[in-house]
Amino acid sequence: MTLITVANLALGFWENFLSTWMVPKGSNAFLASGNDTTCNLQAFVSVSMYMVVETAYTMLSGLYYIAVVRRDWTTQKTQSMTVRFSFLGLPIIIGLGTAISLLATQQFNFDGVYSCNIASYPLNCHYINDLPCTRASNAAYIRAGLYMYVFACFAIIIIFLSMLLYNVKKQDTETERYASEYLKGAKGEGIRSNPVAFQSL
Repeated sequence: MTLITVANLALGFWENFLSTWMVPKGSNAFLASGNDTTCNLQAFVSVSMYMVVETAYTMLSGLYYIAVVRRDWTTQKTQSMTVRFSFLGLPIIIGLGTAISLLATQQFNFDGVYSCNIASYPLNCHYINDLPCTRASNAAYIRAGLYMYVFACFAIIIIFLSMLLYNVKKQDTETERYASEYLKGAKGEGIRSNPVAFQSL
């Protein structure tokens, strides 16, 4: 959770706060004050933090809870080096690897909205026949692919949360079934325990 928070803070600062300040001055962006280096830096942070690292960490957090609740992973197992690397190190490697490869192929440019991201240069050149792309001619396809990855992660997160909800609800029902007579009403009607499943959300 700490790493997800750090990723959110970094994304909020570099993309949302600095915004068009990082965009090269030659563009038509409002308050553009940067250059190619600042534009690359902003897009690098955006891609590595949001599209890959933050999304992957959120998905793996759901997988971690499933492993602990449904598979009864012990503390010793969750703290092993293999598990720690898979849950903490692998998303960083994937995020940095993706961002570095996009930086090396000059995929980072002003996206025409409020920041630098994966975009072709000149802006919208792939939509205009008489305007050839000098950089990132396939940026639209790369960006669509990364968005598909993000949406797939969101779908997996929903699945993991549904599995977690079902498992906690099942355990709550079993606990309720074997409750002591103290938890029962005067007429023998069972009193439901706290909705633990919905609290877990």
